[in-house]
Amino acid sequence: MTEYAKGDGVDNYMIALASGPTVFDPTNQQWHTENDGWVMLISLFAEPVANLGAPEIPEGKYTLGSAPGAGVWSSEEDVNQLYYTGKDGVSTLVPVSGELTFAKTADGYIMTGKFLAADQKEYCVTYTGTLKFQPQGETSVIDQPVNQNS
Repeated sequence: MTEYAKGDGVDNYMIALASGPTVFDPTNQQWHTENDGWVMLISLFAEPVANLGAPEIPEGKYTLGSAPGAGVWSSEEDVNQLYYTGKDGVSTLVPVSGELTFAKTADGYIMTGKFLAADQKEYCVTYTGTLKFQPQGETSVIDQPVNQNS
């Protein structure tokens, strides 16, 4: 699921990516995959878009940070997590530093990134595909992650 919210001076793009079918755990307030896999929540801030009817993520780098501003990947834990489902259940990774890069393609976007998580391990992420955003006004809720099987 992807959502877009117009902000005061910067716009907010909220993205949930998943490696397969997902379920929502209302007790822990988190998404996770039905089987082995991952769900990643991302919140980006960028310059305001000209076309509110079809917002697109501006190309470039987004650095993990706490202050909303153009080119910032939000470090707020409720919108910046990776849930991994494996043989030991669901684990949560919280990025503490890193960056994501977005490039537009004919079919959507290529997102690449590297981050250091709270467990002091470095992780790499890649997504290739479409991301279509729905304008949601001032507030927004992600209701279903985008399934990504690669």
